[in-house]
Amino acid sequence: MSKKTTISLFSASLLMVASQVDASCTPDGLAAEISDLTVHPDGQFAEFRLIINNQTAHDLGGAIIELTLTAKGRPSPLAESVSQLAHTLEGGLLAGETTSMREVISISEHAAGIIAAQVDEIELQLDASISAAADVALHPIGGGIDPFQLWSTEASPLRCR
Repeated sequence: MSKKTTISLFSASLLMVASQVDASCTPDGLAAEISDLTVHPDGQFAEFRLIINNQTAHDLGGAIIELTLTAKGRPSPLAESVSQLAHTLEGGLLAGETTSMREVISISEHAAGIIAAQVDEIELQLDASISAAADVALHPIGGGIDPFQLWSTEASPLRCR
């Protein structure tokens, strides 16, 4: 955009570890955050850096990270998505490791019009929350749901506290 856009960044982390019966369970110490948010001039997508920090005691093979783009004063999100790059973490994410990746979220024409109409004063916020994780064999921890249906149907032996 040629005009200045105020962008508020929010990093969200969700505590996790696993159980076969608790689908909301994810490993304690796994966090996702957002940095370097840029909305492209046509407003059809935003680029950002997704950072995943694995401070668990377990090696991980994937994570389901839900992304929500909101604007101050708007009653509902401008865009929602699930990170496809974090779904299967190439080489895994060992305990204690951090990884980052460039990611994109698509924005509808309607939402892009909202952004363009308020380009001088709009405050955008992109939230990242972890809704599920998988061990290195891509078994869901705690029975987490894989929206891409590429993880194993067998639950991980890792348990929630």
